[in-house]
Amino acid sequence: MNEETPSIAIIVATYNRGSDLRLTLAGLCNQLVASAEVWVIDQSEPDVSDANRAFVAKLDDPRFHWRHQPPSLPKARNAGIACSRAPIVWFIDDDVRLSDGCLQGHLDAYEDPRIGGVVGAITEQSMRPNAPTTTNRVGRGGRIYTNLEGSAAQRIQTLKGCNMSYRRQALEQAGGFDPGFMGTAFLEDADLSTRVRRLGWWLRFQPGAHLTHLSTPRGGVRVGSALATEHWRFHNTGRVVRKHRSPWTWPLVAGTFAGIAVKRAIEWRSPKAPLRLMGALVRGVIHGGELA
Repeated sequence: MNEETPSIAIIVATYNRGSDLRLTLAGLCNQLVASAEVWVIDQSEPDVSDANRAFVAKLDDPRFHWRHQPPSLPKARNAGIACSRAPIVWFIDDDVRLSDGCLQGHLDAYEDPRIGGVVGAITEQSMRPNAPTTTNRVGRGGRIYTNLEGSAAQRIQTLKGCNMSYRRQALEQAGGFDPGFMGTAFLEDADLSTRVRRLGWWLRFQPGAHLTHLSTPRGGVRVGSALATEHWRFHNTGRVVRKHRSPWTWPLVAGTFAGIAVKRAIEWRSPKAPLRLMGALVRGVIHGGELA
């Protein structure tokens, strides 16, 4: 490797979370290796983005870079890939708190040349694991099953966006993130993981690369209402199903999500909710075969 090439690029996509971002970057400073590069891909509104840019400038650290672009999490991540040069690319959310050794944990995993991507251990503040053992995967019915609080390193099916890294070679082979995962960008991480794994790369759960995910209820990929959030969950699930599942499995997904739609209609006292949500699922399937 050329000595001037950074060993790892850290990509932090952010949207209207100025105070969270600054704390995340401050924590990152405490464990950055000398050969790292950090790219803040800022999609925030002008007042927030101006403050973020000023904070990065005040760090006065040549490893830190700032760039602004319109909102879209997959496009922001792709911009970070394009801007950076390091052979390992680590993506973290703007509302995380890194445990000691998190960055080094990602680097250590790539000593195995078969590894194309890594997800570190994640403690979620706003949700509990819904699986009894370590996993992160899209089930047969389209639901996500996740438990990334384990203590043993192992292979895993998909990575999780708030604490995932990839070998650049794997990213380039897979073509990066799919901008067709819109709105909340739900499942954009699972989609890329699946494409990388199908190329023959292994994905690894690395417990030493631990962080806490705050899931701040403002900014980020929040879309303002429960209905809008579920709309994008249904739409993006449809896109994953179209891209990665055989048609014979689609009825199972439809049945699972029809049940979810009815449950939401009862919770929200909204008779029209099932039609709107199932319509989003169908549109995701229809457009899932198109390049975004």
